[in-house]
Amino acid sequence: ALLLGLKADTCSNITATIAGVETEKCQVQVYNVYTINKDHVTLKADEAIPVNDRSQGLCFMINDKCQEENVTWKSNNETIIKFDGDKLIPCDIGSTTVSASYDGKSATCSVKVLPPFTLNKYATTILLGGTDTLQAIKNLNNSKTSLAIKWDNSNTTSVTLPNSGDDSITITGSAKGSAVITATCTIGTITYYESCNV
Repeated sequence: ALLLGLKADTCSNITATIAGVETEKCQVQVYNVYTINKDHVTLKADEAIPVNDRSQGLCFMINDKCQEENVTWKSNNETIIKFDGDKLIPCDIGSTTVSASYDGKSATCSVKVLPPFTLNKYATTILLGGTDTLQAIKNLNNSKTSLAIKWDNSNTTSVTLPNSGDDSITITGSAKGSAVITATCTIGTITYYESCNV
């Protein structure tokens, strides 16, 4: 037989009978299931998602129904992710968890914030007078957002590079030696950098 729970936090006894004679008894308890509609979320550095919104973001679920009001949302690490009104906002690169609670019940969801860019290479060798290209590969929700990369050079004697905010630069080997070229950008409150050994 298929049983359907009609009311949460209740207990019922089910009795099986054959020819009017009780043969077996079973106690059945009915519970609500409290979850967040997603087990984990991955956000880009410029991406914010709504809460209490099942279709577009996160929602506290009671069984299969989204509870849209009177839900308390909290971040386990507000240096990585925080709540601003009804939105989940990235603050730094990394992973943490968020929780939602309603009427004494709670559920959690893991959240990861991705870097705004990666470099096309993290180590390179160039000949004296030779060149190579370093490129910051964008990883943002809005493709029109500029990274405005700032490039820094630890050894301007050995390696020269243009002074620009472009996502891609050409470096030149000007003398024997090594250098660390660092690309830095700021997206909202997130300042992120990657380095290449030359």
